[in-house]
Amino acid sequence: MVRYRLNVNFASAVLVVVAVVASFVIRGVMSAASRPVGWFVACSVVALLVYPIVAFFDRRLPRVIAVGLAVLLVALVLGGMWAGAASTLADSAAKLKENAPAAATELEQRYQVAADVELQRRVSNLVDDLDARIGSRAAVQRAAGTAPTYVVTGVLMLFLLIFGKRFVDGGLAQIDDEARRERARAAVYQSAARGRTYLLLAIAEIIAVTLTCWLVFTLLNLSASFALALVVGVLSVVPSMGILLGGIPALLVAIGLQGRSTAVAVLVLVVTLQLLDTLLVRDRVERKSLHVGPALIIIVGLLGWTLYGFGGALYGVALLVLLLAFAQAISTEADDTDVITPAHPGEDRPAAPASG
Repeated sequence: MVRYRLNVNFASAVLVVVAVVASFVIRGVMSAASRPVGWFVACSVVALLVYPIVAFFDRRLPRVIAVGLAVLLVALVLGGMWAGAASTLADSAAKLKENAPAAATELEQRYQVAADVELQRRVSNLVDDLDARIGSRAAVQRAAGTAPTYVVTGVLMLFLLIFGKRFVDGGLAQIDDEARRERARAAVYQSAARGRTYLLLAIAEIIAVTLTCWLVFTLLNLSASFALALVVGVLSVVPSMGILLGGIPALLVAIGLQGRSTAVAVLVLVVTLQLLDTLLVRDRVERKSLHVGPALIIIVGLLGWTLYGFGGALYGVALLVLLLAFAQAISTEADDTDVITPAHPGEDRPAAPASG
């Protein structure tokens, strides 16, 4: 019989204890810092999107006044949209919570495959989650009750709009090599411009798809039309398949509660919008900004939704787009450097030896 003897000296034991304690401390610090870090990320994204408006006013007015006018304009637009959509979303989500499980139950009675996948239970869980996170009046009240948070983040956003460019230039100035510094500056500003263009076009598409679906769903007398249209609009950010995925809830409600004719109309609508997005819109968006695949958006969106709700999904996808734009800019700079940079300073790259 072989016996193993474990020798642990005092220093090793102390090291293990310190490592365990440090892991708990780091975990606590990261957990406590997640909220301010999230605020900073959100404010940075919003400041990046608002910056073109600031630049427009900055050509004609002093910087501080230009920033104030831009923020006031954005606040009025977003505030008006929120005031108009909040109660509508709450009412629509309440109807969806009531009618979606009934539609799923009706489908389970008609089709065995729906019963096999427990459609009613899954739909009920999904609708409850949506209602708790974004649709219920309690959620609206919680959002309205976080006014101090909005004040803090608003001040941070103003600070970034006024001094953000100086911070970026100051950070880039720490790079000693001038050529490398200029390449880094080009990559940063190019990625910011491309990422901002992609996000602004995505927001425009969300608004356009939501309004179009809301109008059609209302004409079809579809229950919870605004909530269903908003799902289609938000998921339209997923290339190639987002609108089709977003149209599934509306299609299920139409089949379960209103019959095949309404379901066919909903199907024609979402397929048409998806084809327009794939064949016309997406190519133009990518030419003006960058290419983002559907898999990454779905993964990051689901992770953000699971961890932080709608805001986590929203800003997670925005941060993903900006990181991909930066990676693409770095890749482009590296390719250009490989082509034009000589092998040694002051020398030409040696020619490849002739074959044969």
